[in-house]
Amino acid sequence: MPATVELGVTILPSDHENWKLFPGEGYKFLLNMLESRAVFLDVRDLSDLGDDPREWDDDDLLEHISIDRWTRQNADRDEKTTRRVSQADQLNLTLAKGLFQTAKKGDLVLVPHPGGTGAISIGQFTEHPGRTKSLEITDDGVSSEYLARRVRWLPNWTKREAPSDLVDLLQTPVAFFSLGDTSRHRIYASAFGSFVYDGLNVASFHTSKEFFTSRDNRLLSSWI
Repeated sequence: MPATVELGVTILPSDHENWKLFPGEGYKFLLNMLESRAVFLDVRDLSDLGDDPREWDDDDLLEHISIDRWTRQNADRDEKTTRRVSQADQLNLTLAKGLFQTAKKGDLVLVPHPGGTGAISIGQFTEHPGRTKSLEITDDGVSSEYLARRVRWLPNWTKREAPSDLVDLLQTPVAFFSLGDTSRHRIYASAFGSFVYDGLNVASFHTSKEFFTSRDNRLLSSWI
């Protein structure tokens, strides 16, 4: 009986990046992200700055982030605090620019689920920077608009299977950053199975044959 083998290889560019995104305090936006096939930061009404994030002015973005944070902090206070741009605001400026201006179409974004052995959702950005999706989401009883990047969800991974240094990075509260070379090949193997990156060719395959013999292996080796 002939062996039917399915091969699918993803070829990744040399500038490909993997990112981490934390789905809000207490994982509160995780379900929204999975259902909407989009990822976002916990900053409201970013569309007020314009339709194309690549054209946002840094000072205007920082001011918007600061006002949003200050408004939430003072929502239930009779006496409002004085608003100043904080270090957290400066950090969130960098994170917003990373998500909306830097992360490329085809890059991967890893979103952790709750628990030490929970799932890791792997998304792939489907559009170039500058393209966004508007979501209406209710948080703590307040309905607001959140600007997001579209992704397609690839097969889930689990923290139990992932390297511990990667899991440690995913669990940090910083909302969005590049993972650099951390567990790069393990991420690609989980997301794609077979891939080519920077001269490395990793192949996996599926066969319909019940018993895969050494002869079948030699035949397959002539093709890959």
